Amino acid sequence: MHIKNPQTGQLCGTVKEELSICPRKYSVLDANGVKRYRIFNQFCSWTFYLEPVGQPGNVIGQISKDLNVKDAFFGIDTFGVTLPSNLSTQDKTLILGAVFLIQIGFEMARNASNDSS
Repeated sequence: MHIKNPQTGQLCGTVKEELSICPRKYSVLDANGVKRYRIFNQFCSWTFYLEPVGQPGNVIGQISKDLNVKDAFFGIDTFGVTLPSNLSTQDKTLILGAVFLIQIGFEMARNASNDSS
Protein backbone atom coordinates (compact mmCIF):
# COMPACT_ATOMS: atom_id res chain seq x y z
CA MET A 1 0.00 0.00 0.00
CA HIS A 2 1.49 3.32 -1.07
CA ILE A 3 0.80 6.28 1.20
CA LYS A 4 0.87 9.74 -0.35
CA ASN A 5 0.56 13.26 0.97
CA PRO A 6 -2.95 14.34 -0.13
CA GLN A 7 -1.90 17.97 -0.61
CA THR A 8 1.23 17.41 -2.70
CA GLY A 9 0.70 13.90 -4.06
CA GLN A 10 4.24 13.10 -2.91
CA LEU A 11 4.95 9.55 -1.72
CA CYS A 12 5.33 9.33 2.10
CA GLY A 13 6.20 5.66 2.05
CA THR A 14 4.87 2.14 1.66
CA VAL A 15 3.42 -0.53 3.92
CA LYS A 16 3.89 -4.10 2.72
CA GLU A 17 2.40 -7.30 4.06
CA GLU A 18 5.13 -9.91 4.33
CA LEU A 19 4.52 -13.49 3.28
CA SER A 20 3.46 -15.14 6.51
CA ILE A 21 0.23 -16.90 7.44
CA CYS A 22 0.55 -16.78 11.19
CA PRO A 23 1.86 -14.58 12.66
CA ARG A 24 1.01 -11.72 10.32
CA LYS A 25 3.90 -9.36 9.52
CA TYR A 26 4.19 -5.97 7.84
CA SER A 27 7.09 -3.77 6.78
CA VAL A 28 6.92 0.04 6.87
CA LEU A 29 9.21 1.69 4.32
CA ASP A 30 9.97 5.37 3.89
CA ALA A 31 9.66 7.27 0.59
CA ASN A 32 13.15 6.05 -0.43
CA GLY A 33 12.17 2.40 0.07
CA VAL A 34 14.22 2.02 3.26
CA LYS A 35 12.59 -0.34 5.77
CA ARG A 36 11.98 1.67 8.97
CA TYR A 37 9.66 -0.46 11.08
CA ARG A 38 8.42 -3.99 11.45
CA ILE A 39 4.85 -4.67 12.59
CA PHE A 40 4.00 -8.18 13.76
CA ASN A 41 1.64 -10.15 15.95
CA GLN A 42 2.38 -13.20 18.02
CA PHE A 43 0.54 -16.50 17.77
CA CYS A 44 -2.14 -15.03 15.46
CA SER A 45 -3.31 -12.60 18.16
CA TRP A 46 -5.31 -9.41 17.56
CA THR A 47 -2.48 -7.24 18.92
CA PHE A 48 0.36 -6.08 16.68
CA TYR A 49 3.68 -4.69 17.88
CA LEU A 50 5.81 -1.96 16.30
CA GLU A 51 9.56 -2.39 16.29
CA PRO A 52 12.21 -0.17 14.64
CA VAL A 53 14.36 -2.01 12.09
CA GLY A 54 17.69 -3.08 13.56
CA GLN A 55 16.36 -3.06 17.12
CA PRO A 56 14.85 -6.52 17.67
CA GLY A 57 12.92 -6.76 20.90
CA ASN A 58 12.56 -2.96 21.22
CA VAL A 59 8.78 -2.68 20.91
CA ILE A 60 7.89 1.02 20.76
CA GLY A 61 4.18 0.85 19.98
CA GLN A 62 1.19 -1.33 19.42
CA ILE A 63 -1.93 -1.68 17.28
CA SER A 64 -4.73 -3.63 18.87
CA LYS A 65 -8.22 -4.67 17.85
CA ASP A 66 -10.89 -4.22 20.50
CA LEU A 67 -12.92 -7.39 20.78
CA ASN A 68 -16.39 -7.00 22.22
CA VAL A 69 -19.77 -8.56 21.57
CA LYS A 70 -21.47 -5.37 20.36
CA ASP A 71 -18.81 -4.72 17.72
CA ALA A 72 -18.92 -8.35 16.57
CA PHE A 73 -22.72 -8.26 16.32
CA PHE A 74 -22.76 -5.11 14.19
CA GLY A 75 -19.62 -5.98 12.18
CA ILE A 76 -17.65 -3.03 13.53
CA ASP A 77 -13.88 -3.10 13.95
CA THR A 78 -12.37 -0.82 16.59
CA PHE A 79 -8.59 -0.42 16.66
CA GLY A 80 -6.38 1.30 19.21
CA VAL A 81 -2.96 2.67 18.32
CA THR A 82 -0.25 3.48 20.86
CA LEU A 83 2.83 5.31 19.57
CA PRO A 84 5.64 7.27 21.20
CA SER A 85 5.05 11.03 21.03
CA ASN A 86 8.52 11.67 19.59
CA LEU A 87 7.84 9.87 16.28
CA SER A 88 7.83 12.14 13.25
CA THR A 89 4.54 13.04 11.61
CA GLN A 90 5.72 11.13 8.54
CA ASP A 91 6.29 7.94 10.57
CA LYS A 92 2.91 8.31 12.32
CA THR A 93 1.26 8.72 8.92
CA LEU A 94 2.86 5.52 7.65
CA ILE A 95 1.89 3.56 10.76
CA LEU A 96 -1.69 4.80 10.50
CA GLY A 97 -1.64 3.52 6.93
CA ALA A 98 -0.57 0.15 8.31
CA VAL A 99 -3.67 0.15 10.55
CA PHE A 100 -5.84 0.37 7.42
CA LEU A 101 -3.94 -2.48 5.77
CA ILE A 102 -4.34 -4.61 8.91
CA GLN A 103 -8.07 -3.77 9.01
CA ILE A 104 -8.44 -4.84 5.37
CA GLY A 105 -6.87 -8.18 6.35
CA PHE A 106 -9.43 -8.63 9.14
CA GLU A 107 -12.26 -7.72 6.74
CA MET A 108 -11.06 -10.23 4.15
CA ALA A 109 -10.81 -12.95 6.80
CA ARG A 110 -14.33 -12.15 8.05
CA ASN A 111 -15.75 -12.23 4.50
CA ALA A 112 -14.00 -15.54 3.77
CA SER A 113 -15.48 -17.11 6.91
CA ASN A 114 -18.96 -15.76 6.03
CA ASP A 115 -18.66 -17.13 2.48
CA SER A 116 -17.77 -20.60 3.78
CA SER A 117 -20.79 -20.78 6.13
